[in-house]
Amino acid sequence: MEVVGALDNIPASIGYRLARMVRELNKELVTIEGSRLELIKKYGSETSPDQFQVKPENMVTFMQDFNAVLDEEIDMDISPVTIPGDSKIKVSSLVDLYEFVKVEGE
Repeated sequence: MEVVGALDNIPASIGYRLARMVRELNKELVTIEGSRLELIKKYGSETSPDQFQVKPENMVTFMQDFNAVLDEEIDMDISPVTIPGDSKIKVSSLVDLYEFVKVEGE
């Protein structure tokens, strides 16, 4: 997620909290991506050096296994961060942070 640099005119303490939150979320995303790559290797074949593709006949099983990974519940201690109502934020970043950011006055 590229969100910390997407906010202007916010206090340093809020920027710090957002940076910590994004770092924790990225750790989970890296773990999920690692699981996805392992499943691709398991259900696929090497198409070129270090490049794998899921075999068509294994796609349903791959998707079932990957969905099981995505369905795992992860407990994270992340509280929503309140940002000033006049903060400038990119829409794409707001979409990424929707569940984790509250806008002051809303």
